[in-house]
Amino acid sequence: MIALLRAAVPLFFAMVMGMIGALVVTSVPGRHDTVTLAAFAVMTAVLNPASAVAGDVQRRCGGA
Repeated sequence: MIALLRAAVPLFFAMVMGMIGALVVTSVPGRHDTVTLAAFAVMTAVLNPASAVAGDVQRRCGGA
């Protein structure tokens, strides 16, 4: 049970932070022009897969 919680807590925090990030990404661009919106879209398209890969590597290597 403790091992399950140790594995679940970081994943839970990652999920919560992902939702907070999604809220920021959807609320901030509403006040900008199309060039800034395109920059947000590119940043999101690069950051989401990169953070997923980094989290997976960290889990597989036994990191935090």
